[in-house]
Order: sequence, then structure tokens, then C-alpha cells
Amino acid sequence: MGPNGRRSIEGAGRPLWRPALALAAAALALAGCSADGVATQYGSQQAMYDGDASVNGMGVLAEMLRKGGHEVYPVPYLGPNTQNRGDVVVWFCTDYFPPDPKARQWLEDWLQARSGRTVVYVVRDYDAEPAYWAAVAPKASASQAQEVGCRAAAARGRFLSERNLLPLGKTDWGWFDYDGTLAPRRVTALAGDPDWIGGVDATKADIELFGRLLPSDPGDEVLVQSQGDALVVRRPVGDSQIVIVANGSFLLNFSLVNKENRKLAGALIDELGQDQTIVCLETGCNPEIREAEPEFKMPGPLDEITQPPFSPIYLHLVALAIVFCFVRWPIFGRPKDDAPRSPSDFGQHVRALGELLANSGNTTFARTKLMHYLQLARAERRAGRGFIADSTALSAVTESKEPSKTERPSGEEQQAPSAKTPSSEIPGADAPTADKTAHQTSGPADKTE
Repeated sequence: MGPNGRRSIEGAGRPLWRPALALAAAALALAGCSADGVATQYGSQQAMYDGDASVNGMGVLAEMLRKGGHEVYPVPYLGPNTQNRGDVVVWFCTDYFPPDPKARQWLEDWLQARSGRTVVYVVRDYDAEPAYWAAVAPKASASQAQEVGCRAAAARGRFLSERNLLPLGKTDWGWFDYDGTLAPRRVTALAGDPDWIGGVDATKADIELFGRLLPSDPGDEVLVQSQGDALVVRRPVGDSQIVIVANGSFLLNFSLVNKENRKLAGALIDELGQDQTIVCLETGCNPEIREAEPEFKMPGPLDEITQPPFSPIYLHLVALAIVFCFVRWPIFGRPKDDAPRSPSDFGQHVRALGELLANSGNTTFARTKLMHYLQLARAERRAGRGFIADSTALSAVTESKEPSKTERPSGEEQQAPSAKTPSSEIPGADAPTADKTAHQTSGPADKTE
């Protein structure tokens, strides 16, 4: 047990760093340069925001805190839950501006409300993506080397462009002063509190400085520094404290791949005490301050379809269904019912056959088929079977239009009938007989009706 109730990290290193070792293996496996690059979401521990996969996330640090016996949960605002439950607030500010005065005052009041509380504020002046590509470059193949170099240059250019939002020169950030002038250098030597830097080999650490953290109060204590540049500063607030970190170069996911960086992160965890409830404030410089927590409401059956992003999707589906209904089931004019038909009426079959022959447009062909049918019918009558014909269907076939003069008969119709061909098979030869037979057969049918 160290001073101020701090626990030593000696002997507990292996299980504590297991998540970071897993991340290291994953980082080296990504040397293939995927088309989508790497996740770079900053300052979150939540998986939904790539907090556990992003090189700039704090998912590994959160897991280390849990392994150390702490309860950790994220919040996007300051409210009663933090006021009443929290022992530690860890704030990785997600933008490049000083913390808002109202947020600082709220946190100072929270610190003074109960002793032993801690606020950890990490200045955003670092991006782990350029360091990631620098680590990947030696593992890349010859065909990938140029792509890796381009991605590294693009990542560094993007970070330098974003940090232009930092105020130039020395400015007052409330709890400290910060010089945003770009002066990058790698940390190769450490000095300060032995509980923090004991056992840390600075030459093997991977820590970078771009701006400079400047203590602004006589009561501030520099816990870790490098060649006069402060890395970690502690400011007492009553019986509580504010711990200010110059940047996240030894606390972010990819940074914790480095063993020496993990030792410094372990010293920060020991500074917080034991069995603490730690609130990770995931927001920018101006967090929302709420007087009351939002009421929990059980989701209803329509909540999913009325909330984005699903509401516009369902709205389009409903519109498509309406259009489908209009296309599939239209009603034009007054609705009416068709006259009922008897499925046992043989006349419907005869009428349908006559309509098919009439629709063919070839009167000669229809007449030939009709003659063949009549021959079969006469044969059946001679055998004593009898038949009934529909006079309406027969007249529809026989009275169909004759072919026009411009129509030429088909090849079969151009052939002259041979001497051996019976007259009954010559088209039109039995036309009077057909009319007579039709007249005779229609008589019984009319009487039947």
C-alpha cells in the first residue's frame, strides 16, 4: 500500500495488462492496410463508439480500472447521478478548446461536497493514428509500404490541421495554463514523484508532446515532468484533487500497447484510491449540466418505428405498400357482379371452341375442322349415340369473315385435291350438308331449352 491509500501495482501487472496485450496483437495483425483504415474515435470506452477498438479510445484504460476493483460507467453529461454516486470523474475532452467555466465550477463544487474525490482531466493534444501507422510500417510488405506511408502522412496532416483549433500561445484554461504553440518532441527522460516514475524506462516509453502544460497555481504539484515540461500536475481542492494530464499519449488504447506507458497508467490508477465509482465523461469542452436525470420509460411497440433512424425507413415502406394496393386492387366505375355460370352447361364448351376458331381468322381452317367434327357426329348417330350442338357457336364459325383478296392461302390450301380425295374432305364441298345438319341438330337442342 503506497501513500494516500494508493495500492502498489507490483505483482498485479500481468492480469491488469492483458487487454492491452490483446490490443497489441490486433494492431500488428492489421498491417495489411484495410480499405477502411483504422477506427480513430477519440475519448470513448463504449463499444458502440469503437471505444474498445479505436486507437484513440479509452476502452483498455477502462478495463484496467475494472481489473483494479473499480466500477466504471460512461456518461455524456453532468447530473445528479454523477453528483451522488461518483467518486472519480475521468474527462478525456473530445475537442481542442478549454473546459467551459460552468463545467469547471460544477466539478469544483462536486469535489468540495465530499472528501477524497478526484477529477482527471486529459488535454486533447495527441492523436494515436500516426503512431499506429509508424508501428505498422516495419511489418508491411514491399507492395504495402507506399500505402502505409501515405496513410501515416495523411493521419499526421489531419491531426496537425485539427489542432490548429487550439488557442495560440499561452492561454488560461482555468485549472492551468496551456501553450498551444506546436513544438513536438519525444519524451526520453522522466522526473517527479517516485511513486509515479519508479521502474519506468523513459527511453523505451512512447510519449510525445506537442503543446505545453503550465501549472498556474502555487499549490500545484508536478507529479511527472520531462526536461522541465510538465506531463502530470495535481491541484488540491479542499480534501479532493484535480489531476491534469498534458495529453493522452500514454493513456489511449494504442499507447497502452507500450509496456512503459502502461506503468504510468497504472500509477494514475493507484492515485485514485481503492474501490471507487468512476464516471467517464465522454463529451467536449462544454458538457451539458442537468438538474434531474431523464425518466426511464419502457419502450412501447411503436417506439422503434417512430424513432430515427428507423422512422424514415418505415415511412417509405408504408408509402410503398399504399402504392402496391392501388396497383394490385384497382376499382374503376361502379362495382357489379358477373352472372352465375353453371359448370355442367356443355354449351359453354361448344361456344368457347367456336370463339377460338373465330379468333384464328382462318375461315377455311375453321370450316375444315367443323366438317371433320360433323363427320364424326354422323358416324356416332349411325351408331345410335346422338349428340347436341350449340347453333350459336356453329353460326359464329360459319359466318366469320372470308379471307380478303390480298390474303394468299397457305401451302396446303394451294394444292389441288387429288382424284382419290373424297368430296367430303374438300374444303367447302359439303357446306350445304353442314348447314342442313346444323339445322337438324339445333332442333332438339331448342326443344330441350
